Order: sequence, then C-alpha cells, then structure tokens
Amino acid sequence: MRRSFTLLLSITLLIIFSSIVSITLSISSETAQTTSKVHLFNRAKLLGRSATEVGLLAVGGYNFKDGNCLEKLNLNGDDLFTVEVYFNYIGYNCKNSIIKDSELKFNDSNGTVLIDVFVESKANNIRFHRRTFQKP
Repeated sequence: MRRSFTLLLSITLLIIFSSIVSITLSISSETAQTTSKVHLFNRAKLLGRSATEVGLLAVGGYNFKDGNCLEKLNLNGDDLFTVEVYFNYIGYNCKNSIIKDSELKFNDSNGTVLIDVFVESKANNIRFHRRTFQKP
C-alpha cells in the first residue's frame, strides 16, 4: 500500500513538472516570435523612411514643365521587403495631379508632392504605409 502511494505521488509530480516545463517553453517561443516580428516591423519603418527620401530625390530631378511627372517608383534593394512609392501632385499640370495648377487659390501649396510609401514583407505578414506631404 505504501509503495503504490509513493508511485502514484511520483507520477503526479512528474505530470505537474512536465506541464510547467511545456508552458514555459510555449511562452518562450511566443516571446521569440513577437521579438522577431517587432524587429521586422521596425526594419520596415526604417525602410519606408529611406524610401520617402529616395522618392524626394527622384521627384527633385524631374522637369515638370511638360507634364511628364513621376507616378510610381519600385525599390527592391532588400531580400525581405518590397517597396512601392506612389506620387500625387498639387499644383502641377500632370495626369496624376490631385489639384491642377489652375485650380489653386494660394500659391503656398503650389509644387507640393503627396508621397505614399508601401512596404510589404515577402515572407511574413508585415505591411507598413507612410504618407508624406513635401515640397521638392
């Protein structure tokens, strides 16, 4: 009787300890996944900021007098992310202008560019969007 009670107690303790170990392992794996996703999201934010600056440089080199305006820019310098930059203009006579030059009431808004940057990861489900109003 005493040996069977000891056996039953040791089996119960073994089950309790194995449950605690499995819960600890699952929590640590979730923490590692969360840390990885936070790192990738911060990387996407930095890539979006850099893409905005590259877009501003690209727009600054265009001649807007003939109506030939930059519409889209694809940046694929990274293995993990795809970056697309879209441009809309305020105060230019382009086909992708939001407000044409003749529709402006104030000259302060003339020559403003609306830059939309979309960063998407190729493997994970991470998306980042940044919108910027800027004068080139």
